[in-house]
Amino acid sequence: MQVLYYRTKTTLKGLEAFVGKMPQALYNEATRLQLLVAGPQYWCYFGANGDPDNEFTLEIAIPVVGKPLKETTFQLKQLSAFKSLSVLHEGSYEEMGKVYGEIMPQVLADGFSFTDDKEVREMYLNVDFEHPENCRTEILIGIK
Repeated sequence: MQVLYYRTKTTLKGLEAFVGKMPQALYNEATRLQLLVAGPQYWCYFGANGDPDNEFTLEIAIPVVGKPLKETTFQLKQLSAFKSLSVLHEGSYEEMGKVYGEIMPQVLADGFSFTDDKEVREMYLNVDFEHPENCRTEILIGIK
């Protein structure tokens, strides 16, 4: 799928700086470019390892349809499908670290190995900051 995205280097400690602000900027830019938003936002992590101080690459993306009618400071690309294990997390984002702590060792115990770039995607199906128990996030763990 085609996505409009923002790419940066950050740490787990630094993620909060992008919450709300960057997805909103992408949605605003899609509207300005007259692109149709075609799905939920994705946060794609490359090289994150659970260490709060480890620097990794983060891409925040929204699926879009169309060709931009103007120049943009963001980038467009095709986000490829990838082989992954999927876990649905329902509830607060503050609990997601615990979810990762439970599922990552299980992935390895079940005989899977991670992709070379250690890609993990989070697809935000429902975002509700006022009622975090309503949040729904699909976690996609890239596997070989």
